[in-house]
Amino acid sequence: MPQHREYIIADREQTPVAEAFRALRGKIQAAQTASGLKALLFASASQGEGSGITAANTATSLAYTGKKIILVECNFRTPTLHNVFGLLNAGITNIIYENAKLESMLQSPGITNLQILPSGPLTNNPSDVLFHPVLRELGEQLNTLADLVIYTCSPLVVASNEIATDACVLASRVDGVILLVEARTLRVHTASKVLALLKGARANIIGTVLHNVSDEQDLIF
Repeated sequence: MPQHREYIIADREQTPVAEAFRALRGKIQAAQTASGLKALLFASASQGEGSGITAANTATSLAYTGKKIILVECNFRTPTLHNVFGLLNAGITNIIYENAKLESMLQSPGITNLQILPSGPLTNNPSDVLFHPVLRELGEQLNTLADLVIYTCSPLVVASNEIATDACVLASRVDGVILLVEARTLRVHTASKVLALLKGARANIIGTVLHNVSDEQDLIF
């Protein structure tokens, strides 16, 4: 089992990072109240923008309020959530290709009200997993088990400016999308391309997380 664990905020932690995630939590809760938000996708514009750890801390912050949260790894190219929480990478692909039961694949990271569904072992064709009918069925099941289901996925722009449409596929199936962008490295034309792709998928973008705005503030919304 992996031993590495990324930084996860503590309940009632008084740091700028924890306050930032509480602010994001508040915006998500407002969206839930206004529109009945049930499933939310964290999508990053390009690699290295921290969608996994941002989604993990947001899910953790929401769980601290007493909400039942399920965090789902749909990055079938370079999954990270199992490493973030120190869990086995057993999950979605085990359900699809080995007939494992959803209940046995949901893992607890030791945080009350939070469960994790990892991607499972990697396959040669990540797109096949995204379009598999079982994944759609899983989404419907998960919605009945939690107050909010949070998804992560591969970035829209991968190596050498290659476009991966994983986020667009998922964006069309969830109630809202939060887009993560890197303030110092993301180019304007790349950002425009990403927004066009998401709009083409009829994504409901409810907010943006902007990283590395200044040395004092790592993310703003």
